[in-house]
Amino acid sequence: MIMERVRIEGRRGGGTEFMGELISSVTTHTPERARWFEMKLWEHENGGWVVDRVSVSLIYHASNTTCQRHNGLLMGSPTKVRELPPEAEPCGACDPPWPNEMNGETLVRFETPRHTVIHCPTAMDIIQAVTVDRTRPGTMFASGPATELLTVAAGKDPLIAGALAESGAVSSVKVE
Repeated sequence: MIMERVRIEGRRGGGTEFMGELISSVTTHTPERARWFEMKLWEHENGGWVVDRVSVSLIYHASNTTCQRHNGLLMGSPTKVRELPPEAEPCGACDPPWPNEMNGETLVRFETPRHTVIHCPTAMDIIQAVTVDRTRPGTMFASGPATELLTVAAGKDPLIAGALAESGAVSSVKVE
């Protein structure tokens, strides 16, 4: 087992740091998409696993945007134009100017990566963490990325393979 120091940034500073081994990783990123989703599964040095679910975006909004997330909060965090990544794209709804049309000190609202870190003491907790439908509590849904993450992990770890077979969350996995 090859352990490395893992640091996952928190939404409002802070974060999580631990020693672990990367078991599986998936992304929905393609060059033509400005938003995508990533998941990583780490085996923790002290036992158990850590799932890092992250929503990634290159979109920024006008500083006075009315664009909101599903929970009613404004999209993005205040960011100076000079701090935007080179690939940043203006929101199509609130239509801020392109970065090269603004002063570098101008504030916009950039959609910074949003991590959700889930510590999983058991293999069944991993399956729960990546397959629970957040829009319908108590309902399991194995998305394409979740299926890929779990399938790769099951091929590397017999505990995950056994829990996956028991849960029936992903029907395409064969446990030997």
